[in-house]
Amino acid sequence: MPEPNQSLTPHEVLELHELLSTGVMEMKKLRATSTTIPEEGELASLIRDVIKTKEQHIKEFKQFIGSGVLQ
Repeated sequence: MPEPNQSLTPHEVLELHELLSTGVMEMKKLRATSTTIPEEGELASLIRDVIKTKEQHIKEFKQFIGSGVLQ
């Protein structure tokens, strides 16, 4: 993690925004897909696992943003 006095470059902020946006969109698509398949089975289990991972990554992005590195 960067030093508290370090800040991100404009390019890094843009990259962070793109990663976060992509993660949110992927999670929304997976949730929509999960409603159209049977709840049991390997595919449903895999989708649930991926959604949980995406949620964790988004939470980590929020913590990173809240850490003050963008100020």
